[in-house]
Amino acid sequence: MHKTKIGFIFVASLPLLIGGFSSFPLANSSEQIIDDSGTCIEEKDLTTPIECHADFVPQDTMYSSNQAVHLGHIGNITKVWDKYQGENIRIAVIDTGIDGDHPDFYDEYGNCTIDFESARFYAHVIAQSTAGHYTIAKPVNNTWPTGTSLKYFTATSQYYFNDTFYKQHAVVGHEPIVDSKAPYHGTNVAGTIAAFAHNNTEVGCVGVAPKVQIVPIKVDFYMDAIGDALEYIYDLNRDSIEENDIDVVNISICGSSTDSDIGKYSRYLNSQGTIVVASAGNSNVSTPAYPAAESNIIGVGALEEGSDTSKASYSNFNEQNATSSTATNNVEVVAPGTVYVPDYPQSYDKVSGTSFASPIVAAAAGLWKQKNPSGTFDQFRTALHDSCVDIGDTGWDTTFGYGRLSIDELIGTDDIVDISSLSLQSTSSVAVNKTLTLYPTFNPTNTDCDDLRWWSEN
Repeated sequence: MHKTKIGFIFVASLPLLIGGFSSFPLANSSEQIIDDSGTCIEEKDLTTPIECHADFVPQDTMYSSNQAVHLGHIGNITKVWDKYQGENIRIAVIDTGIDGDHPDFYDEYGNCTIDFESARFYAHVIAQSTAGHYTIAKPVNNTWPTGTSLKYFTATSQYYFNDTFYKQHAVVGHEPIVDSKAPYHGTNVAGTIAAFAHNNTEVGCVGVAPKVQIVPIKVDFYMDAIGDALEYIYDLNRDSIEENDIDVVNISICGSSTDSDIGKYSRYLNSQGTIVVASAGNSNVSTPAYPAAESNIIGVGALEEGSDTSKASYSNFNEQNATSSTATNNVEVVAPGTVYVPDYPQSYDKVSGTSFASPIVAAAAGLWKQKNPSGTFDQFRTALHDSCVDIGDTGWDTTFGYGRLSIDELIGTDDIVDISSLSLQSTSSVAVNKTLTLYPTFNPTNTDCDDLRWWSEN
């Protein structure tokens, strides 16, 4: 005769617990030792506490070991994740392109967070090289190639291209050609927003909004290309079904001048309910930096690494005579400027800049839109201002704007109900290979529901 240990594993509807567990006492539960005939020969009482684990507990090792550098300075993100992770939200990333093969953009089942079909490439164009093809402008004192021809797409005064965003081009020999960083920067930004939180793999990072969908829009950092990208997003929202609308736009790019289409189409996007967020710039100056200084865009400054109260030494700020209503302010809010996130190619790195403070706020905007799907840009802006932690002079100030992002205060967690206790009915004898159904009682009964598994180690 041999003994078989029967441990009951029950999948229940319980709140999501990120990065840890809660212990609950089990009432009148047992674990049984069954012999070959199916007779219970030993029964162990399980009235000692057991561990309750959520299905969505990130196993990504860098989440716990590296990412506190930014996730630990934006408020109680794990509380927000109990209910809001960005499902059905789409965020456009106007940047250098994305490493479409990075594992942090795929879940365990191969589902990708990147919408390759909606991706686009906008570039500043100076001349036609051959029929149907156009040449990218060469910036002064830069080594970008000048004779590379790209697929012609439209016949307006500016041109965009759709042949370098797709996954099959994110390999050696086919890197995006219009930025010397290749897609490093865009991969960092997109990963800050939406790196998948994995259940079954012990690698990688977690984004602030790990279930949003990313629409990558590559530009060559000319302001007119950014204007074209915003026009494309506006047209996409206008012409698509509601489920394909872009909810948030992140622009981690800045310059000393703007383009009329940036102001025009950011305003149009606001009217569609789309929130546009941009980085304030890294020159430690107060002169207006665009697109962040546009009145229809949320400008984001950076905090020093590990600090909740100190401006990053590089972060731009607002002019000393500015007020909260000044149209050309660089900084409306601040967020951590140092993040640990996915990098190119298929790697990870700690990077710093307002470029990475901006996507933290953009991701927070995505979570807010999940909770408030009909929310307007003005409503979000008010909620953001009201929820910030005031860390400078009382009220709005020229260094921090309205203050530091507090994501749980922004989203609001009063509607997230944690479980306080769990009990099960008494068990009865069960034969080998048979199933016993256990019925739990939750307290409170209106706890938020996400899959959670419990088991006993004794």
